[in-house]
Amino acid sequence: MTGFSEEDIQSLVQVCTDKASEIAASLGRCFERELALRPGEACALDLGSVPDVLEQPGLVVSLQVGDQGVIGLIPASLPLPNWYVDPDENERSRLQTLAMECSHILLPGDLEASTFAAIATDDLKSVLSQSQPLATSMLLELEVPVEEVSADGQAEGDVEATPPADESDAEDGSDSGETQASVLDASAGRFYLVWPVEAPPQPDASATTSETTESAGSPDSIDTAAPDPTAVAQLAVAASKVKRLKQLPVSVVVRLAEKKIEMGQLLSLAPGAMITFNKPCEDLLDLYVNNRLYCRGEAVKIGEKFGLKVNDVGVVPVRRKTVIHG
Repeated sequence: MTGFSEEDIQSLVQVCTDKASEIAASLGRCFERELALRPGEACALDLGSVPDVLEQPGLVVSLQVGDQGVIGLIPASLPLPNWYVDPDENERSRLQTLAMECSHILLPGDLEASTFAAIATDDLKSVLSQSQPLATSMLLELEVPVEEVSADGQAEGDVEATPPADESDAEDGSDSGETQASVLDASAGRFYLVWPVEAPPQPDASATTSETTESAGSPDSIDTAAPDPTAVAQLAVAASKVKRLKQLPVSVVVRLAEKKIEMGQLLSLAPGAMITFNKPCEDLLDLYVNNRLYCRGEAVKIGEKFGLKVNDVGVVPVRRKTVIHG
């Protein structure tokens, strides 16, 4: 697939409208807050009249679909947590999970993202321009109701029961609900989606290069002598082997529970039969790689699909000590 068809461009509007609550839930899990989203009207993108709120830092959710992509623009004034700029390992994992969930939620069933990422930026408007929108690109604004962006992060009321801005609106027979759905609150938070774009942003590989350089030692401790050609060749071979190793396919299995049953019970199984397990529903699930326990996590729903949110990696099975009484 090379990109979005005209039908795909239009269907994404309906997907975002229908699944606004799932997008909000994904954002809430990432930022550990209760959020709601209310879609506005999708319109043709005009780079000459980009919303002023995008002239600030924020987070970009980038989805690559064939030769094109979708970008989500989240201004820092949503508000975003301070850690999004310089996340630790756990926070980077949460941002990556957010991007993955958005790829499943936002894209219509026949589209699939080849890559996805959540990237901090100093200027959302510049990122939008550099993403090379098309003449057919659309912009959809999703509002985080003002009650949801209060200082304590808790809703202060029913966001659907917003009173009319003018009492005359309720008296003249017009549909005030329709008016409020199309005119979003200027004080509320914002989340913007733009699609399709020719060059969705990708994670900056320079950060990894910088970390590798720093781990090798400070400039004062680096030997400035010419590198040993043999050592350089060995490093190149090692890097090639690591690259091939990363491409090695492995079987990943999530195990819900297990138990032993008698052969007679097995033979009596029929449609409608029930098998009970001793494992509580709230316990973490085990993920096995090539039949070896690798990590544990909790089951989550990602759009219409099942997923595993990893809690512990490198799990060591705990064996209960046997106490022998004399």
